[in-house]
Amino acid sequence: MDTQEIKLNHESKRYAVEFCTATLLKWYFRLFPASVMCIVHVNKCYVVRKLTMIGQSVISVYIRKAFYVHISFLCAMPRKPGSKEVTDFMRGRIIGLKEAGKSQRDIVSMLNIPLSTVNNILVQFTRYGKISSAARSGRPGPSARLLRRIGRLVESDHRITASKVALEISVSPNTARSYLKKLGYHGRAARRKPLLSPKNVIKRYLWSGEMRHKPPNFWENIIFSDESSFNQFSNGGRVWVWRRPDQEYDISCLQPTVKHSFSVMVWGAIWMNGRSKLIHCEGSINAVAYRNILQHGLLPVYNGGGISKQDSLFMQDGAPAHTARSTLAWLQQNDISCLKWTAQSPDMNPIEHMWFILDQAVRKRSNKPSNRVNLLEILQAEWEAIPQATINNLILSMPQRVSDLYHARGGSTRY
Repeated sequence: MDTQEIKLNHESKRYAVEFCTATLLKWYFRLFPASVMCIVHVNKCYVVRKLTMIGQSVISVYIRKAFYVHISFLCAMPRKPGSKEVTDFMRGRIIGLKEAGKSQRDIVSMLNIPLSTVNNILVQFTRYGKISSAARSGRPGPSARLLRRIGRLVESDHRITASKVALEISVSPNTARSYLKKLGYHGRAARRKPLLSPKNVIKRYLWSGEMRHKPPNFWENIIFSDESSFNQFSNGGRVWVWRRPDQEYDISCLQPTVKHSFSVMVWGAIWMNGRSKLIHCEGSINAVAYRNILQHGLLPVYNGGGISKQDSLFMQDGAPAHTARSTLAWLQQNDISCLKWTAQSPDMNPIEHMWFILDQAVRKRSNKPSNRVNLLEILQAEWEAIPQATINNLILSMPQRVSDLYHARGGSTRY
């Protein structure tokens, strides 16, 4: 058997445990198994045995009172899975309450700790002066300095891999991942957001500072508009289906792809308690085409949409067709006032969420669009089917959107 030299802890205490028979010692091993190997000194011979761990103590065992067994434990016993370590502060409270005259049951009720734990702590303190937990086995955790270094690595490059972090700190990739999780970092897909230049960030921040003082009912009189393109099939992302293993290649369980799919661009507008018709945008959107869209989509809103030009503002983004001189002149000729808007801010436009809802509704249909006309009909039908309460909730989210943008100092928001 292998032998090993043991260095005893000078603070180790002695216990006297008497076993009347060798059979009792054998049952002791069965009741308290452990995978940690200990050095047992029997009649000046070193023998490897498996014993249960009891702190960092030295046990004196008398077997049949025939010979003396001197056992030195190599390490402390691992804690039971799910158990909680009693802190040194809590140990001090227990000892202090006991010295103040409290009974063990009083301490249990006051601190909500098991009676056996209280008793063990008091016995260890009374007999051996022990006031702290024994050191545990296993590799020690990372130091605060190492964690700070890992944090600096991640903050300098959020796309760094766990393998590269492991190389920097000389640990395995799995250990690096556990350290990253300890710091609160988790691998996640990066959010898709418009690229913001420093100039646009400043503009967004100034715009939010101006708009955050608007009353909540201000946004109820805004007509939010935008264009969006929809493809025959989903642009990306996984499509989840319920299937058995033998249905892997059933046509109903597949995500079809085509080499040349078609798309349809539409224009729409929403406001509190209302929405426009979904207008088909044919060809490229220039100033002439955009004015034609407004002629058929926006003007009918004022005629029968329950909202007036005098009490409302029209919102459009800064696309070239929207800000062309001819477009601005057309809006002025029709007495349509526009809301001041800031560049690269789709997260501030609630209609963007409407496009997401519309796309999801189209993807859930069992009958897929076969041509552009069919796709347009499906889009228009699903547009009208969206509950008005959903639109109203999006409009009501505007104060929070502006507030989030202001606190982000013009940066990207969760919307």
